[in-house]
Amino acid sequence: MTTDGSLYFASQGLGTEIKSVLSKYDPVSSTITVLDTLNSAEGGIGAKLMQASNGHIYVTTANGNANTYGGVIRWNTISNQIEVLHSSKGPNFGGPHEYYNSKSQLLEGSDGSLYGLSTLGGSFTGTNDQGVGCFFKIELDGTVYATLKRFAQSVQNEGYFPYGGLVEKNGVIYGTTSEENAVNVNSGTIFSYTISNGTFDFIKILDLEGTRPKGTLTESPNGRFYFTTTGEPSINSGNLIEFNPINGDATQRYTFGGINGVMPYYDELAIVDFNVLSVDDYSLLDIGVKTYPNPVQDIVNIKVDGSDQIETIKILDLKGSELYIDESKTKESVINTSFLSSGVYLLYIKTDTGSTIRKIIKE
Repeated sequence: MTTDGSLYFASQGLGTEIKSVLSKYDPVSSTITVLDTLNSAEGGIGAKLMQASNGHIYVTTANGNANTYGGVIRWNTISNQIEVLHSSKGPNFGGPHEYYNSKSQLLEGSDGSLYGLSTLGGSFTGTNDQGVGCFFKIELDGTVYATLKRFAQSVQNEGYFPYGGLVEKNGVIYGTTSEENAVNVNSGTIFSYTISNGTFDFIKILDLEGTRPKGTLTESPNGRFYFTTTGEPSINSGNLIEFNPINGDATQRYTFGGINGVMPYYDELAIVDFNVLSVDDYSLLDIGVKTYPNPVQDIVNIKVDGSDQIETIKILDLKGSELYIDESKTKESVINTSFLSSGVYLLYIKTDTGSTIRKIIKE
């Protein structure tokens, strides 16, 4: 949602042509307005749009015509037109073509500059060379473009192919690459860029923690970052990784597979603050589940109406950490909460037709 209350979005192509259509949706009138269609020189949009502090909409494009390989564009919300801030030259026109295959959202840093990544491009050694990615910076008005890091393949302890987006914490920008040195060997890195002194570092080489990160890092209220990896068929089907920026540790928290899905791509985890929701908010999800008593001393009873069956019960703290799980699949359940300290908790109940969350108070 932007400051004018509209939702902006773009198609990646128009029919078989690599040119995007930029549109906006007004949730009040339920109408969609086509704003403009990018031409072949401007390229196609495969990345997420972002609104900067000046109110304009920014995005990178990729795969332009033979003369250009995409660039950085903005939708000027005052003049209502597309403006090309920077163009990347095609391989036959002297490169480097920084934006070939750009997929991640731009980040407005604390210094007011825009930072971005491209999966390919960033180098030029021949007519068929696409490069293996770059990290760049550009001002909001399109001036002072700079490639801050050109990623390289087969360099020990360095990564390439950056798919995920960027995040900033305390003046340091963090991101990931999906590969390191050789394909499927230590597949992935975490890197940092310190805005104040312009220092770029590969701070973590991923090995057993996970393979091929392609999701954007998300900061949790606990001060750590979480992201997903896609995995590799011969290794696993993807992981959820926790990264601690204080000590540089990366920990595998979950492995995908089976009914939980496999190989998450280009995603961004969402932090949900259950503490801001009231019990009445959760009643919107009511599916005939009864929980009692509340407040709870030791025993909480759970019962579902009709033909529904309980599939999963979880107790979580207000930060979302899982404290208890029951998957016994019954219509009624009795849970002894004597292991909990006094306080407020979340009771998550999933049936075969839906799910609900209730706040419970442990006395």
